[in-house]
Amino acid sequence: MIRLAALLMAALPAVLQAFTPAVELSVSPTNIVLSEKAEATISVLIPKRVTPSLSADFIPEGMRLQMERQQVRRDGGIAWRYVAKVPVEGDAAGVRTLGPVTAHIPVRTDFFGMVSQTAELKSGTVELVVMGPPEAGRPDSYCGAIAEDFSATASVDANVCTSGDPLLFTLELSGATDAAMVYAPSVSAAFRGASFRLDEASLKTETLAASKRFTWRVRAVGAGTVEIPSVEVAWFDLRLRTYRIERTIPIPVQIKAGEQATLGAMDEIGGETDEFPVPDGISLPFTPKNFTLKHAVSLAIRAKTDKDFAAAAERYASFVELLDTDRRVAQAEDGVAYRAVHLCNLAALQAMAGKPREAIASYSKSELITGATPETVRGLKAAYARIKNDPRADLPLPRILFPFWFGLPLLGRVLSAVGVGLAFAVLFILAVRAGRRLAVLALMCGTACSAFAFPFGRSAFSDFFDGMPGFRMGFGNDVCPIGVAACFSNAVTTVGEPVEMIVRLNPGTVRIAENSVNIEAGFPDKATHGRLRQISDSEYRVKTTFLEPGTNDVRIAVSGSYSGSYTVTNGNMISTGRVMNQSFRVVPQPLRVVVRPLPERGRPLDYSGAVGRRFRLTQKLTPDKVHPGDLVTAEYRLVFDGYCPSNAEVRVDNLSREFKAYEMKEISHDANSVVWRQMIVPRTTAATNSALVSFSYYDLQAKRYARTKAKPVRLTFVSADRASTENTKVSVAGDVPDGDRPGNVAEVSSMVLRFAPSVNSPVVVTLPPGTEVRETCRWNGWRRVQSDRGAGWTH
Repeated sequence: MIRLAALLMAALPAVLQAFTPAVELSVSPTNIVLSEKAEATISVLIPKRVTPSLSADFIPEGMRLQMERQQVRRDGGIAWRYVAKVPVEGDAAGVRTLGPVTAHIPVRTDFFGMVSQTAELKSGTVELVVMGPPEAGRPDSYCGAIAEDFSATASVDANVCTSGDPLLFTLELSGATDAAMVYAPSVSAAFRGASFRLDEASLKTETLAASKRFTWRVRAVGAGTVEIPSVEVAWFDLRLRTYRIERTIPIPVQIKAGEQATLGAMDEIGGETDEFPVPDGISLPFTPKNFTLKHAVSLAIRAKTDKDFAAAAERYASFVELLDTDRRVAQAEDGVAYRAVHLCNLAALQAMAGKPREAIASYSKSELITGATPETVRGLKAAYARIKNDPRADLPLPRILFPFWFGLPLLGRVLSAVGVGLAFAVLFILAVRAGRRLAVLALMCGTACSAFAFPFGRSAFSDFFDGMPGFRMGFGNDVCPIGVAACFSNAVTTVGEPVEMIVRLNPGTVRIAENSVNIEAGFPDKATHGRLRQISDSEYRVKTTFLEPGTNDVRIAVSGSYSGSYTVTNGNMISTGRVMNQSFRVVPQPLRVVVRPLPERGRPLDYSGAVGRRFRLTQKLTPDKVHPGDLVTAEYRLVFDGYCPSNAEVRVDNLSREFKAYEMKEISHDANSVVWRQMIVPRTTAATNSALVSFSYYDLQAKRYARTKAKPVRLTFVSADRASTENTKVSVAGDVPDGDRPGNVAEVSSMVLRFAPSVNSPVVVTLPPGTEVRETCRWNGWRRVQSDRGAGWTH
């Protein structure tokens, strides 16, 4: 490098000899909070109009700086100022030194315009003070979030459960400038004295794109319709420079009375002492004929404690031994045909009895018959969790690395082992003894294939010669043989009224390749559009809706590929040729559309921006047979042809004071429908009718504002002994009426699966609403269903 003063001064006229180049560095603001961003400004003042290159420790590697150029007067002469701005983030508390910045300035160029000599110029340093949130006044519920707009949302996986059932409580925190700094706030104080027991050790954390999610397991205690209390979450406001409190909305949960349905024991104060997983419930796809089997099944259904399960397992083991020793028992209809089922049932009972090693042996014998199944895998996880004394213990490493092997029955494993051994033996012989013969054989095969492909196949050089005309016509859109014409179906439209963008192609003598056309459109931010539809071989359409008034120029580009002979006239030149799979890109003139605003006259106060035709609103109460204090879910469904914004809500009027209503939430939103859900609780039998629900929109057909209404729905009050069964009604595959999705839980309440067909049997898993299930067998009015979470009995 050559000194900047010597190089620059020698090349400048005498009038500029007094001018000294400089690099200045500044930062604003000089004091920031953790995760807040400051802006570093770099100013380079040089006597020549040449763009400098900058480097510094705070400039990310590979970052392209946008530099502003300005001509200024300095010391009686003309100079050039280049300014670049770089965002700087405070990632750790303390004083951060920025700089120096090194500017590389071109001084000389060679004959070809390449820079041959450069000079370096360095700036001074500046200090950036990064502060953490203050310790003084920090609330106990602080979660580490630093934000300008923060939100906390709480949810639970089921709103109806039985006393003792486990629930998942989820707290989602959004808006933090740095999600990595957010940690789980203390929520134990909120659950103290409530009808729920919080398992703080069950905390699971999930980091999403713009939020952080924390999930705890809680257990319902008592009976009645109660609330998961509001949770306080403190955060630091960057704009106000102070701590603020965000409170979640209470969540209603109906707890139905029943025996303690826990997976483990609970201590005297209700705290959880055992949260180990349990295997799937026993399966009874047969009718027991053998006395020993009948006795074992009876003991399993009545079992509550480890001692009860041990007795049932011992009796069931006696029956399994009879399958091997007594031929008559094995040939019975409940015998060896269900051997794998019997082994799984025995393993499940042994796991519940606290004998995990015996359970692993029984599950392994079952897998030799059927291979690994979801039922055996879940059972083995439960057994290994007991052995390792870790509720979250996973399967041994070989089962994780080789799932294919364990998924095979005994015969498959033997054949696989023999096949792998033979394959290795053949490879060894070929590698060691064949040597050069193997290479000669491969060369002969390649030569034969090439000789066969030459007379009968396509020449390897044909693609090259076919593409030669493409080199001659590669001058952009001027010589493209394909014409493009585009327009909107209406040049003048109204906010929310859909219009179609029509694109027509004129291929001339060439043929456009099928499914190769792609249309890029630069729609404004306040516009929505559908998918590209092909009307014919040369016409394409896209439905578009503009959401704000104004004049919009939409730029489009059409690309694809074509083949065939072409003739293109470009001025006085005529270009002809033949191409194969030649790509093209055409950019026509921008399309202009004028969007008129909606009228102000007659606009309702609750109008949210919905525009379209045929808006229909309905409401549904689930369940509709209740008694006072039950939790009822009101679902409002809006179906329409048009546009509905994401912040729209229905209007609820005339809701009786005999109801306690909770906040309404949007649960689904697609192109033609929106569904909101609201929890309500009837306090007395006088709360018979739901609210009058309505929604305002602009009718494009009538050219005026309109309102669609959903009539109130009547509740029916039943006796207490019937209400408990009405509120737990669910549907499984085979029982779902036509029109519903098969295999999904249809109601709001959760489905509790038990180990055996008895109300006293322990709970295997609680399925949240919407879980897909499949029925496998029935027993005395109970049904055994399977899901991805587990299998068990329900009624």
